[in-house]
Amino acid sequence: MTQPQARSTGISADSAELIREPTPCVKCRYDLRGLFVGSSCPECGTTIVRKRKVVHDKMGDAPAAYLNTLSSALLVFGLCGLLIPFGLISSAFGSEYGRFIALGALIVMPAAGMVVLRKRARPHLQGQPEGEKREWIELRRAVAIGYALQTLLVVTIIIGLVFGFAVPTWLLTMWLFVIGAGICASAWHISLLADWARDTSRAMQLRACSLGFGLYLILGLLSYIASVPLGGLFGLTPTTAGVPVLLSVLSFMFAFIGIGSLMLIFGFTMLFSGTVRWAVVNARTERERDQRMAERAKQRAKQTSSALDSVGTGEAPLFPLPDSSPSAGEDLLIPDGPDDFGDPKPPPSFAPDEDDDSKYNPYGLEE
Repeated sequence: MTQPQARSTGISADSAELIREPTPCVKCRYDLRGLFVGSSCPECGTTIVRKRKVVHDKMGDAPAAYLNTLSSALLVFGLCGLLIPFGLISSAFGSEYGRFIALGALIVMPAAGMVVLRKRARPHLQGQPEGEKREWIELRRAVAIGYALQTLLVVTIIIGLVFGFAVPTWLLTMWLFVIGAGICASAWHISLLADWARDTSRAMQLRACSLGFGLYLILGLLSYIASVPLGGLFGLTPTTAGVPVLLSVLSFMFAFIGIGSLMLIFGFTMLFSGTVRWAVVNARTERERDQRMAERAKQRAKQTSSALDSVGTGEAPLFPLPDSSPSAGEDLLIPDGPDDFGDPKPPPSFAPDEDDDSKYNPYGLEE
């Protein structure tokens, strides 16, 4: 009798997801081709997670270091935006430190904003056309110009305080309008990051606040140009004399909307910082789940491959086969003759005796 040949199943490589294509490590960019999902990168030790087909990446796919930095920068940006009006109001009521609080917040806020303005880290799209696009380039330029002018304004104010000169009112006003436009662009940019994080409600809130504050800036700028420089660009004729007054009234009415929108921009930015933190936690949980699934698939593949190879060579399997013995309390069927597996036995015949059921009278009636 010839022994059957051992069979190679190939289950181990397929079930444990052998990486057959060039795949860079998400942390150190080491080529992981030839390794199994669930093992560690030989270069940096990062766990290799299950491969996913990427159509549109999400914020959780970015490295944790980038997301933690982004979350901290968003928190500082929003906090500085809320401290600026607090410092100005405190200074107006006679506080000695209010002015320094406002100036400090004005200095730190652009630095935090530039961290938020960095290009997104999208490791799953590296080397693809989508990942190589210069994303939101014009919008990011507008934000950067606003931050640069804000920094220049603070430096000018500090120099003026040291050397005892004041910035002209008209220049300061125009400066503030341009900085406000930069803040509107910044809020829109953060709303696009919220879209990336799948936080649709926060993205819509930031866009609405950006539009509200932008409307206030446009109306305020028109009112200022019409009423202040050279007696008003519309002149003082009887026909146009009421235009600056009308614009000033409208600007005052929308000031509440504009200031409220500005405060909400910074408030929603701080709340979005928490969303980024959750993205870090969710991504860690997803990686741990992928690692557990990969380990289980790897173990199942190894056991199945060993079992099939053992059956093919006639050896005993390396792991116990499913137990088919009856559980406790069940009776074993032990064949004692051919009738157990062939023709059924005839029903037993009982000889009539005193215990014959046919003579039993259940009603106890006399016959």
